[in-house]
Amino acid sequence: MKKQIQTTLMILGGIFVVLFLLILAILIIPANYELEFYLNGEYLIDGDIYFNGEFMGSTNNGLIKISENKIGPGELTFVGIDEQGEEYSICFDMYEEDYYEYYIPYTITEEDIISSQLDISDINGTFLRSSIFDFINLKRDEYGIDNVKRNFLLDLVAQDYAEEMIKTDLFAHEPYEGYGPVERLQEKEIFYLSYSEVLSQTYFYGEDTFASDVVDGWISSPSHRSAILDAGNPIYWESLGVGVSCKEDEEGIICYVIGLFGKLEESYSDELREDYFIPYELYSEGLGFSYPTKAKIIFNSTKSMDLILFESLKEYEDMLNRNSHDEIFHERRINDYEEIIDLEVGYVLVPHASVRNSKYNLTIIYN
Repeated sequence: MKKQIQTTLMILGGIFVVLFLLILAILIIPANYELEFYLNGEYLIDGDIYFNGEFMGSTNNGLIKISENKIGPGELTFVGIDEQGEEYSICFDMYEEDYYEYYIPYTITEEDIISSQLDISDINGTFLRSSIFDFINLKRDEYGIDNVKRNFLLDLVAQDYAEEMIKTDLFAHEPYEGYGPVERLQEKEIFYLSYSEVLSQTYFYGEDTFASDVVDGWISSPSHRSAILDAGNPIYWESLGVGVSCKEDEEGIICYVIGLFGKLEESYSDELREDYFIPYELYSEGLGFSYPTKAKIIFNSTKSMDLILFESLKEYEDMLNRNSHDEIFHERRINDYEEIIDLEVGYVLVPHASVRNSKYNLTIIYN
């Protein structure tokens, strides 16, 4: 009986010792984290792994095991080779909560690889602006919408503000009260009848895809789509300026993009009976501008007509009432007229069917 008790105690003691040693081993010997790397979430990829700049080893079929006492919160870096034989580095910020599980999968996308290999000094802003402009017109062609015209004045406003947003990191149409598109246009004394401004924050993954990334993003947004795919008949804005400015952040190269649409032209087609007049306000006081501007006047008619420029509607009305009045110019019996003229607030242009009934076309191009 005593021998049986002694044997049982010895067995229990042995089990206790084994359990103690196992627990001690678990506590002393660190566990391994298994890190697995995928390309686009589908294919395993191999590369070298660094933690806070220290080499941890290389993956085998996408997998690497790292002792828990070698990694923790910090920066994990995957260094690989792409299909063209070019090296790339992808960084992951690691936090304490990332280590709750001992198996950690990582996904690297082709966009991540391209972005990691880009150098902001290689970005050609002029090319990007032109590409966006061309892509907008390509989309308008697809929908049967008249193309917009590139306008260098709108380009200047858009580019200046894109660069300002990058510097201030304020991404908004009106970053503070009293400084919106209206103020930016008037600051450069640009004459416009209406405008629409669209903004985009888009990461740069290469010149081949940047324009489509920006424009398709605008089209997918109802509030932006109306400017890109102008539904007016005729279109609301015939002119466009584009601004692009980029900087590097923790995700890659991000670009602030501006599309500034403007109505800088006005066209009319009509018919006048003999000895009738029709006034066109070239520079209405209601626009709220005070600076002088220029306008290109293009006029043609089926029959000879007169074209008269007055300083104001009052001068025009005085002429109708046969009162004394002043005329800036009076072109008589013309079929075609094309000149750039200086404009002041209040100016009125008046076609006159001085000989017989006539159809005519009038186009005014401002600035």
